[in-house]
Amino acid sequence: EFRRVLFRSSKRGQKRPLADPRIGVGCIVLRGDEILLVRERGRWSLPKGGLEAGELVQDGARRETFEETGLVVELRDLAFIVEFQAVTWGHHLQFFYTGREVGGKLEPRDPDRDVQEARFVPIRQLREFIRFRPRLVALETWLRERRPRHFVFNLDKEPAMLRKRRRVGEPSPGARAPEPEFTDEPDL
Repeated sequence: EFRRVLFRSSKRGQKRPLADPRIGVGCIVLRGDEILLVRERGRWSLPKGGLEAGELVQDGARRETFEETGLVVELRDLAFIVEFQAVTWGHHLQFFYTGREVGGKLEPRDPDRDVQEARFVPIRQLREFIRFRPRLVALETWLRERRPRHFVFNLDKEPAMLRKRRRVGEPSPGARAPEPEFTDEPDL
């Protein structure tokens, strides 16, 4: 894969590469005391995805929300920015907006077919669904404060995932069923 590397001059005239983060965009859609989530490749998250070349951030957030949920949203305000990096995953910068449902039908239309399900879940049950700590911390903080913030996580020095808990759809602890396979990869 060819990647263009940009350089800037340091004080001593030496060139250093500029940051090349992966840009992600997404949306928070509330319906009463419920929040819209998607199950993508087996993990629950807010509707979100990668910004396409030449696309504006807000346009990308609307597009990703429609593709992953089937809902047309009107964006309101920037809710939060999540920035994280890890040697294994690279540098990510993700912009999440609040959105108001204005049309569509709740059913994934993901062209990549990575999204299995979209649904509204009770906000109080968020921790049963979302395990990726940077996004969960940002979302829970926004739900409490309702003001935009920028959250930064160095995942080489702090945990990326919440401790393993029983996830939605798993059998109760006493039931005999095969143990689900989880990886420690984030839903980037």
